Amino acid sequence: MADTQLPRYMIFQQHEPDEPFVHNGTVHAADPEMALLTARDVFSRRPRAVRMWAVPAEAIFSLTRQELEGKEWEDSKSGETEKFHVFGKTYEQGQCEQLGEVTAGSHEEAMKAAVEEYADEKVLWWWVFPAGAVSSTEDEDADSMFDPVLDKHYREQAQYPVVTMMRAIRGKGGEKDE
Repeated sequence: MADTQLPRYMIFQQHEPDEPFVHNGTVHAADPEMALLTARDVFSRRPRAVRMWAVPAEAIFSLTRQELEGKEWEDSKSGETEKFHVFGKTYEQGQCEQLGEVTAGSHEEAMKAAVEEYADEKVLWWWVFPAGAVSSTEDEDADSMFDPVLDKHYREQAQYPVVTMMRAIRGKGGEKDE
């Protein structure tokens, strides 16, 4: 059976101009522009964004800390190089956050360079992807792209007392009221 899903895009969001990008989630979309518009509606209300990136999921090369242990890198250098963005997840409950950039000829070379350059970071999960794979919102479009969502009402997860209600129900021991 053929796959009927639209392509998957990883969404990265920058909250302030001087802050790093963070991974916010994924969307399925027909193209990068639609992915950015969908991501704006889904992710930009919490908190406001100044810029978003959409990256095709297949463009991202990832390795965990466990996969890197004992990893033997192929010794190949390509003639052509390009810029790769480096992201890392530094704690279990956190998001993948932008660590910086490296220049390399392939995903594997970029990963090797990233692990060497950002060795001081305690990264649990590494991502690298070529800068050319990024579709980005433009700085001059930030106000029209992100300001309208500020007027939309959004409740934080803490405003829904589901956990408290479930504890109260469990505390009754499942007894039926008579």
